[in-house]
Amino acid sequence: MKANPRAALRILVACDAFKGSASASQVNQAIALGLGSTLPDAVVCCLPLADGGEGTLDVLATALGLPVRTSVVHHQDGECREARWACDGTLALIESAQVCGWQATNDVMRASSVGVGELMKEAVERGAQELWIGLGGSSSVDGGVGMLQALGAELLDAQGRPIAPGGGGLAALHRVDLAAPRRLLEGVELRALCDVRSPLLGAHGARMFMAQKGADPAQSDLLEEGLRRLADRAEDPLAPSRGRAGTGAAGGLGFGLALLGAELVDGAHWVLDAVGFDAHLQDIDLVITGEGRIDAQTSQGKLIDVVLSRAKAAGVPVFALCGELESSVETKSLEAMGLAAAFSIAPGPQSLEAARQKTLEQLERTAAAVGGVLNVSWCSS
Repeated sequence: MKANPRAALRILVACDAFKGSASASQVNQAIALGLGSTLPDAVVCCLPLADGGEGTLDVLATALGLPVRTSVVHHQDGECREARWACDGTLALIESAQVCGWQATNDVMRASSVGVGELMKEAVERGAQELWIGLGGSSSVDGGVGMLQALGAELLDAQGRPIAPGGGGLAALHRVDLAAPRRLLEGVELRALCDVRSPLLGAHGARMFMAQKGADPAQSDLLEEGLRRLADRAEDPLAPSRGRAGTGAAGGLGFGLALLGAELVDGAHWVLDAVGFDAHLQDIDLVITGEGRIDAQTSQGKLIDVVLSRAKAAGVPVFALCGELESSVETKSLEAMGLAAAFSIAPGPQSLEAARQKTLEQLERTAAAVGGVLNVSWCSS
């Protein structure tokens, strides 16, 4: 830490949303309030972040000044509801979590990405020439089939009938025709902001996230085989994309977008560039970041991992606050990640629902405690 007892401690609070509990803006504000209560002389700046998953729409729309609108589309359960997206006439922002986000009652075999395709189609029909699609926080594992079907693709069984929605329907897939969506999107620049670097298949692919979406081992096997079947029938054998980083994002939605020629980018890096994160690091003594959970996936391109790499390059230490610090993550693992310290905001065992209801309160309380320690160490340095 750049100790200077004559100057106020300068802290950049840069956090993602806590999934299902609080937006990135709310998380940042709660931490700033806590720090302010025990570090009254510190200069605290807030910079809400996202990694392509939940909250990406709000962060980017605010940073880029794009108006947010709503449309009624099919969600992952097949029901029609409103979904938010942003567009300035040329650039459109779509967040997959808005239409196929995680639900406690999720039917992982039928959950579909169809609403993403419906929003893409509307954006193009309104004149958008560039689509940024945030991938992450999804409940579907359909390889982007729902999205493709909404854009006019034909995904048929051996009898020439459209396959059933969701990843479960891929077991019957026999033929794929992508001519219609490719015509619709001709001249449109597609960019997928992936929250993870996972390929489509394998233990580190989309399968890695199936259990948290509600799939049991048998269902995971079926979904994995369905994704493999899709890849075998849809991709160009001379230019296969199933192994590309990000194709496994959002239950394989990254793969579906890759079939349409989308550029797959690291969502966290893309968002950090868009909001000017590196410029905000100038003259900062400490970064405080965080997300709902720190675990083995954190180093797989998650936002904290990207924040750490950039802060390290600038010589700025990083603290992290999280809703849950996985027990398998040891101190040396945190050091290997580049974290100076990590704090769980949970005061003790509690139900998931209780934790979500008290997220902001616990963030503020934990930040106040961290601020108290910093106050002592900074003043004595």
